[in-house]
Amino acid sequence: MTQFWLNYFQHNSWPLMPWDDAYRLTREERDAVASSIQQFQLGEGSGGNAFVERARRFADDTQFIPTLRLFIQEEQRHSASLGRFLDMHGIPWLKKHWLDQVFRRLRRITALELIVTVLVTAEIIAVPYYRALHNATQSPLLRALCGQILRDEAAHLEYQAETLARLRLADRRSGVRSPNCFMPFCCMGLWPRCGWSTGVCSCAAAIRWQCFDARVNLN
Repeated sequence: MTQFWLNYFQHNSWPLMPWDDAYRLTREERDAVASSIQQFQLGEGSGGNAFVERARRFADDTQFIPTLRLFIQEEQRHSASLGRFLDMHGIPWLKKHWLDQVFRRLRRITALELIVTVLVTAEIIAVPYYRALHNATQSPLLRALCGQILRDEAAHLEYQAETLARLRLADRRSGVRSPNCFMPFCCMGLWPRCGWSTGVCSCAAAIRWQCFDARVNLN
């Protein structure tokens, strides 16, 4: 599994984005999308230090942490691209936001499996957001960015789902009870799509649905 994702992230280069796009957001478009782009630009830019530190439990897999670092770099590419778009339109970057601080705090204080669950939650939120953002303006550049980010997010969800499954298998083998990942999905109204097993929500169905949604062709 790790070799597949290592190869994927090493070769997932972006197509050329239309950075020379002369289109400028209208006042209505800017008012509609500026604040949310600022928030996602901030959130996509995490350094992932806590994630990497917790992942050292898989030190026997020499490819696990290099693959994780490439995944983090891909998220940072999203942040940098959104930041460049903001700069082109004279929209300042956010230095902090309470929601981003919540996510970062959770990643710092929780175990590896819960860190992955937090990240999956953020990715699931991102899919409908980028689909909506794609259709919110007439900017060719922003539409191209959203389309590419959505393609990346579909793969990210699959990668994180496999990572989560691997963590749970390791916990079962060591006799550790896996934490319940039901709450984030329930809060987002996704629980009807989840399968149930002994009263614990499986995230797999919600993840599969969002992977499909991220890959649906954009109009």
